[in-house]
Amino acid sequence: MVQTVEARAEVVQDGPVLRVRGILDVAGAMAVRASGEALIRAGSGPLTIDLGESPVAHSAALSLFLCWQRCAQSQQRPLNFVEVGESLRSLASLSGVDHYLSGFAAESH
Repeated sequence: MVQTVEARAEVVQDGPVLRVRGILDVAGAMAVRASGEALIRAGSGPLTIDLGESPVAHSAALSLFLCWQRCAQSQQRPLNFVEVGESLRSLASLSGVDHYLSGFAAESH
């Protein structure tokens, strides 16, 4: 039997960028929520959340991002999400939360 090992979810800071890595399913989102909020509270100014290394779309990820958005708003820190995959963007749109998260709304052409 072949087992696959999924990357453990983590968030790491690189200057004004928080890089989210790994699978943000329910367990992954719970694992990084507190650390992400601590990083948001620790600084000031605009912050970019890079999702390029978190390939799976899951509703738990959207919940996490809304929590981070609320935390950032309480600290008066603008958040901008980048490298949002199409499946996550679609899930946000279907859930009606895409306009609450900067970088999620589909661009008009």
